[in-house]
Amino acid sequence: MLCKLPSRACQEMHDHPSNKLPADKRERLFQISSGEFAANGFSQASLNRIISQAGMSKSSFHHYFSNKADLFEQTFHAVLGPIFGLQQEIDID
Repeated sequence: MLCKLPSRACQEMHDHPSNKLPADKRERLFQISSGEFAANGFSQASLNRIISQAGMSKSSFHHYFSNKADLFEQTFHAVLGPIFGLQQEIDID
């Protein structure tokens, strides 16, 4: 998949440890976390609930993500990155 974000953001996403997660597990985690963040907002979102629903251990989670903010940022890019790419492809003329 080609990154449609600014080059610096693409490089950071490419280098992120979460890319070492198997794709199906990463997608499931982002799906669960996006629902949790949307339903509860960042401050009220429960990292423990996200980790539990994703079937991960805390140590496994922290192998791939620094903290809840890191997960939020990666989820944001995973969910909205394709939308930004579509927006750039639309010719408004």
